[in-house]
This record gives sequence, C-alpha cells and structure tokens, in this order.
Amino acid sequence: MQTEKQKMIAALVKEKRVGLNYTQQQLADMCKVSLRSIQRIENGEVYPRQYTLNELAKNLGFTMESLETNSASTSLPKKEKLVRKWIMTATLTVVFFLLSTAYLAQASTFPETQFELIIYYAVVLIFLSSTLLFIWRNK
Repeated sequence: MQTEKQKMIAALVKEKRVGLNYTQQQLADMCKVSLRSIQRIENGEVYPRQYTLNELAKNLGFTMESLETNSASTSLPKKEKLVRKWIMTATLTVVFFLLSTAYLAQASTFPETQFELIIYYAVVLIFLSSTLLFIWRNK
C-alpha cells in the first residue's frame, strides 16, 4: 500500500535523478544502497529509512524540509479544512441545542426556577465550547 508521502518521495527522487542524468545504479553507488532499494523507492513500494533519505537528499540536492513542505501541500487544502470545521461546528451546535431542549421537555420538575434554567444552559454552553475548542485547536 502506497502512502501519499511514499508517492511524493518516489516522484521527487526519480525527477531529481533523471534531471541530473544519473542512472539508478549510479545513484545507488553514491548513496551506498542497493540498486533494488533505489528501484523500490522510485516505485513507491517502500518508505526509505532515514539514512537513505539523508543520502538521497545530499546526492540529489533537496532538503528534508522540502519533503515536509511537499507532504503538507498534499494534505487537505486550508479552505477545505476550514469548511469541514464550520460544518462540524454548526452540526454540533444544533445537536447540543436539540438534546438540551429535549431533556428540558421531558423533565416534569426541572427547572423549578429561572436560575436553574440559566445554570443548565451555562453548563451546556461550557460543554459545547469545550468540544468546539477541541475541534478548532491548531495541530
């Protein structure tokens, strides 16, 4: 099973190798790994070990930071993530409101006073806020 990062590394290694006019065997010799390892990396069959990644980066002229930047760009775009968070926020708000109102509708003696009702909704809002804070926190 190929992961997105494996595919990205495979494409980058092959692109850089071909751009420098190296054969797979030449790259394998420079990196002190087997020809089969280079083939498997370029086919996206394996995720290279850290040593191999470092050797590839050194010999092909890319940085490990560029790998992180490229892998971040293959994840969901910011706009799509933002839309998902807003949809989740709206859905949870409606669900919390409906569940808290349903509880009040079925309770025959609760709330007895306006104060209890305010406290009840304050607790519901705190719980909702905590849940939304969890969703919106930056990772």
